This record gives sequence, C-alpha cells and structure tokens, in this order.
Amino acid sequence: MIRLIYLLSFLLIPTQLYAADGLSDGLLPATLKLVGGLGLVLGIVLLLYALSRKGFSFMPTPKSGIIKIVEMKHLMPKKSLCLIEIRGKELLLGLGVNSIELISPIEDYNCPSFEETLQSNIEEKK
Repeated sequence: MIRLIYLLSFLLIPTQLYAADGLSDGLLPATLKLVGGLGLVLGIVLLLYALSRKGFSFMPTPKSGIIKIVEMKHLMPKKSLCLIEIRGKELLLGLGVNSIELISPIEDYNCPSFEETLQSNIEEKK
C-alpha cells in the first residue's frame, strides 16, 4: 500500500510542477501568500481564544438546577467520591460501577481554617 502511495506521488509531482504557472515570478509573491495565510490562521485562533475568555462557550453549559456537583475525586478506575450540594446541604457520595452510596452528609462545611483552629487551641492551653 505504501509503495503504491509513493509511486502515485512520484508520478503526480512532475505534472503538478509543469502545470504550475508563475514559477518564474520569484519567491516574493509566494512568501507573501505564506505569511498572509499564517497571519489569517493565527488571527482566527486568537479570536477564538478571546471569545472563550469572554464567556462564549463552544460546549453546552450545564443547566442550573437544585443539584450541583461541587467536586469529584477519582480514587481508582471506576470508583470515585462525589461531593454534591442539594438545597444548601452537602452530601458525600461514593460512586462505584453499579452503585451510589451515601457516605456522609456534611453538616458544618463552614469550619475554620487550620490556622484559626491552631490559634484557638494554643489560646485554650494558656
């Protein structure tokens, strides 16, 4: 198969070279076409990047609803933890291949940071 592709490419290249007009024009027009095409492609890429940064999305966004997925952590293949929020309550779920289990409801998710907890423990010991 590869030999056939090589054979066809070697047979077609000379006919394309003889059929091409404007080879004697020089390199300047060809270089300008190349730079113009590159500039056009680069401009399109930068335009798409700017649109995606402004909030225009090419992928459909999830609809807002009552159930929100806060975070997912994959533990092993086909096993993960999922933290979801339903009407202001957070639930930690274990997801398996054929099961979804409630591990724990998260009651106080506004707990203080580590530094605040450390400072309060130091003050209690004094």
